[in-house]
Amino acid sequence: MFRLGDDVFVDEAALAYLRVRADMLVHDGTLVRLRFHDRWVHLIWFHDAAIFPGQQGALYVLRQIGGNSMEARDDANARHFLRNLQKFGLLIDGGQWSDWKDLESKHLTERPKDPIKPSTETTKIP
Repeated sequence: MFRLGDDVFVDEAALAYLRVRADMLVHDGTLVRLRFHDRWVHLIWFHDAAIFPGQQGALYVLRQIGGNSMEARDDANARHFLRNLQKFGLLIDGGQWSDWKDLESKHLTERPKDPIKPSTETTKIP
């Protein structure tokens, strides 16, 4: 699990861990929805390239809908759920950065400085 500003990201390895433990999985284009008992986690495909140090496979960002809707509450609960999994050591803490510039200054010196361009292909989850 990686944190960048207010965003939470998981890589393919973390998604595989979550997928086998979920009660239900719905893959709808770039959106992956996982249900754990009465909680939903909505992840949106972000990129196939390695953006974070130690990232394994594609990258997904936790959906964050603002406001007071049921979906917004689901997203806030999912954030706490993932943080708790990380605190208990069930998800690896891949790091935290304040913003993209912070990540670039600490990480991009270790990788090519080609600009990151989102892929037009959707990652398929087996």
